[in-house]
Amino acid sequence: MPSIGSIVSQHVEEAAFLWLLRDIAVTAPYSLADLAVLDDRIEAHLDGLRITADAGWHSCVEGLQQKESGEVFTAA
Repeated sequence: MPSIGSIVSQHVEEAAFLWLLRDIAVTAPYSLADLAVLDDRIEAHLDGLRITADAGWHSCVEGLQQKESGEVFTAA
């Protein structure tokens, strides 16, 4: 069974990755429906971080060490 820490880290990684996809999608031939799906997936991971409170925040701070825009978005 995965630990809470690994689940929280996965939320950070997925939210950051999906934000990068969305950043590309807004200038690509994506439909609004496809963008909405990406938005919903991002929001689900951000919700996962919100409900874990301190653990979610600490994982976001760790992600900032990568100095990538997706991790900055997720922490913000």
